[in-house]
Amino acid sequence: MGVAIALSSAPGRCGKAKTRPGPPPYLPLVRIAVISDVHARPERARAALTAARAEGAEEIWCLGDLIGYGKEPAEAVRAVREGCDLVLAGNHDAAITGALPHFLDVIPDWLRATLELARRELEACGDLEWLGSLRPAERRRGICAYHASHDDPYLGTADADELCARDQLARQPGRLAIVGHSHRPVAIGLRDGQIAAYEPGHGDQIDLRQAERWILNPGTCGLRQREGVRDRRSGWMLLDDAERTATWYRL
Repeated sequence: MGVAIALSSAPGRCGKAKTRPGPPPYLPLVRIAVISDVHARPERARAALTAARAEGAEEIWCLGDLIGYGKEPAEAVRAVREGCDLVLAGNHDAAITGALPHFLDVIPDWLRATLELARRELEACGDLEWLGSLRPAERRRGICAYHASHDDPYLGTADADELCARDQLARQPGRLAIVGHSHRPVAIGLRDGQIAAYEPGHGDQIDLRQAERWILNPGTCGLRQREGVRDRRSGWMLLDDAERTATWYRL
């Protein structure tokens, strides 16, 4: 286990999942692995899925951008479709399914070419329709999941700076939101009106009971993290619903 990071102190990890107290109906508490921004790198998606299962993940969620940049879009989509329990659409996905067509007009030619490759491959293998059925935002187990942000789930900037984060935290309907898109592992907490932001490294753990609201980003699974991040290796995140912790891992 890595270093625990919290607004005060962090608890230890638990073994088995517990059951939520109170009258039924209720959902069992589980460990949820979160990946995002696979970007047509199936080998890294599979590496994250394998690592997540080894850490005891009972569900695996993907926050979108399965395609773009990489050269194996069909294999990446297959890996995510087969390995994840919840999958969102990102802006790159939506660009080829008709949900965000203008995105193709504002990107470089080389990136547009990777999306056109993805469209051809997914049409050929029959997965384009499935990709088009995905939404950029979902709420499950009380967690708000967005590809980018609450106000703009395809292209928003929930974790860009304190102003954006404060706006996201005020708008999101639940206390915990998970986002991708920015290729930056981050945890942003709001407590007593104050914002605190952390850049988690490999094995770092956040105690989610130490703030009233959170925005969490697992970082990119398929690419290097954005410039400025200390450890730019691709990675993923594990939410422990019973212990109320989030832990980041690098691949």
